Amino acid sequence: YLLRDDEHKSVYALWAVNYEGLSSTLRDDTESYLDLTAEIAWELVVKPYLEKLANLSPEKATRYDMSYAGLLPGSSHAGRRYLLSLDEQSGATQIYVDGTRFYIIAAWGAQNNAENVERFLKSFTLNTPAPQQAADEATGVSYGPGRSSNESVSGSAAKEAAQATDDNRTFKASGVTRKANLTSKPEPSYTEGARKFGVTGTVRLRLVLSASGTVSGITPITRLPHGLTREAVEAARRISFIPAEKDGRRVSQYVTIEYNFNLY
Repeated sequence: YLLRDDEHKSVYALWAVNYEGLSSTLRDDTESYLDLTAEIAWELVVKPYLEKLANLSPEKATRYDMSYAGLLPGSSHAGRRYLLSLDEQSGATQIYVDGTRFYIIAAWGAQNNAENVERFLKSFTLNTPAPQQAADEATGVSYGPGRSSNESVSGSAAKEAAQATDDNRTFKASGVTRKANLTSKPEPSYTEGARKFGVTGTVRLRLVLSASGTVSGITPITRLPHGLTREAVEAARRISFIPAEKDGRRVSQYVTIEYNFNLY
């Protein structure tokens, strides 16, 4: 569906695609699925302008882009919004994924037609219920083996049992005698996809710095698209640290770290 409003120099477009060849791996990876849909949207909306204006100077070419603006709030389906800048016209592209189907809705025009552009974008709704996304891995404190309420342990046996429990427990920072100390925190790479769509922001991760000196249990708290969450996770895996201690023994500790991504 493509409608050109020559009077107001505006364009309204909608693409609905049934991706029959979609792999189950990509369908279950919503973030990567949306990344791919955004790339297709860029090819459909922005690339035709650049092909017509192949002789643009670099300064003017930067006025043709599609930049990430965030997730779509209130949508029952996974979706994102991107802002469009096409020379003197502006607008937005919204993408949604739903099983093997994905949708791209875009509108852009002169500044004085911004209200109509936004009205068109808001008119699109998906009536089918979205599949429930798997919950993130639980990030609460985990404990080692317990014991029944009528089991008694005393003296040295109680001390050994407590130490064994500590060896299998992951502590918050407030529960250790000496906190884990990062000795090296490698920086993540900035992906070409993220640069193309002007993605900036912060990825926050919760992870476990284990008593053995390895990083495990990495869980994203806040994410960024186009590979930046993945790059942050890979960088976190390479962290070097001195494990936390509790009462003179090395123990595992939960920590939260941040990676900031900016365009320079």
